[in-house]
Amino acid sequence: MKKILSMVFVLMLVSSVWSTQASAASYDRAKTAKTVKVYVKDGTSYKVAYTVPKGKAVKVIGGVDVGWDQDRWYSPDQFGFYKITYKNKKGYVAQGNLNFKNKHSWVPGIKAKAKKYAKSYADNDPYRFVKSKKYGKDGYYSIQHKWNGTWYTIGRVNCKTGAIHG
Repeated sequence: MKKILSMVFVLMLVSSVWSTQASAASYDRAKTAKTVKVYVKDGTSYKVAYTVPKGKAVKVIGGVDVGWDQDRWYSPDQFGFYKITYKNKKGYVAQGNLNFKNKHSWVPGIKAKAKKYAKSYADNDPYRFVKSKKYGKDGYYSIQHKWNGTWYTIGRVNCKTGAIHG
């Protein structure tokens, strides 16, 4: 009986460590570049839910390529949003207001969106993501498609907000 109980305890311990490791990859780490407004939705015309002081750590759990209230804006004036949690509260921070520990790490959900874009252009041909320049505070990847033995750039993706230009 003691062996069974100890085996159950070990399995529970291993599974709790495993689930902790799995959840650690479900967000990206960043610090606020200044005191930032956190909006209830992805747009600056929405209500401010709360503010986060400069230099505070936040978890980035997603990204939005263009705010909801910007659909009629001229393209160069549009910007994305980071979906964050801070002290167990969620909200949206305008692009450029966070400093990322790793500028080229993918925010959850963004790489899947970029893969869908690449597949739609590449048909069944190979594609890849190549680290590109850093613009502002975010990292970008070139989306490349191989055709007739040559790699061609078909777009560029912001790995923090998911904005794709191609």
